[in-house]
Amino acid sequence: MSTPLNPRKFLLNHGQAALIDLLRSVNYRLQPGLVRDLCHVLRTSLPWLIAGPRGGGKTALAEALAEACALPIFYLQGMDGITLEDIIGRWDRQAQDMHVRYEVEFGKRPLAEVREEIHSREFFLFADPLAAYAYAEANGLPPIFILDEADKLDVRAQDMLLQLLGRGFAYVPGLGKVGVSDQSLWPVVIILSNDMRHELSAPFRSRCLFSMLPMPNIIEQAEILHLRCSDAPLTLVREMAKVLDALQSIASISDKPGPREAIQLIRALHGAGIATLNREVLDEHVAFLAKNQKDILNIEKATDRLAVAARSPHQLIDAWGTI
Repeated sequence: MSTPLNPRKFLLNHGQAALIDLLRSVNYRLQPGLVRDLCHVLRTSLPWLIAGPRGGGKTALAEALAEACALPIFYLQGMDGITLEDIIGRWDRQAQDMHVRYEVEFGKRPLAEVREEIHSREFFLFADPLAAYAYAEANGLPPIFILDEADKLDVRAQDMLLQLLGRGFAYVPGLGKVGVSDQSLWPVVIILSNDMRHELSAPFRSRCLFSMLPMPNIIEQAEILHLRCSDAPLTLVREMAKVLDALQSIASISDKPGPREAIQLIRALHGAGIATLNREVLDEHVAFLAKNQKDILNIEKATDRLAVAARSPHQLIDAWGTI
């Protein structure tokens, strides 16, 4: 198992270029503007709010940083109905009751004395957000905390996170302060948003550095596919990049596939020993590219066109593929 790295210290000691190389070592290519912003995030310890379209690589970025640094990931999925228990945690009442009964009945200890013991971390079930800060406190090392699809959080849930994000700790009734005041040890907090559900509140946004992650351009997509599918033939990667580009021009496809879907398809094809795209292959694998009934029909109608695109000259992709 790799030795965990503190990404903040790594950046301080080795610089931006080494950080880029570190991410590339786990097959992740970070867009230039995001490199700059990641460095700001690591230097300031502020949470990083990243907005962008689905499938553009936001989650993969956070996961790549964790993998490159051999750090644990703590995770909260944004959704309606998030409660304080989902952010902080809850007491394990069953374990508390069992401890009290055992110590009183078999240990012959006074009830009042035993009750004082059950409000300790041993009996508290930490939710991932607070667990990330407790990990930093216990290990002196910042883990990665991913808050995914933050735009699905209502304002009340956003407010519940403000103390953690802004101060690095929370107060748990009966347990006291949990977390870490030293900002250099705060988790690397990466907050992801598709900007599709709820508008994030001003107090929430004010605690973060903000970046926009656009969908990668066609050359960036080809590089991403090659990095994430490094075992696949370059011909297949290049043809898949051409198909992605062709799909973008089909107006009738509402939920256009991106790098995520293309990576899944390349891996499936490579695993099956398929090294090139033609109409038959595309017909058999439409499920990888379409995400709703209408798009399935429209992609099925376009497989001839997509197969031609895969084999046709493409100035940018062909030039990239020969580098």
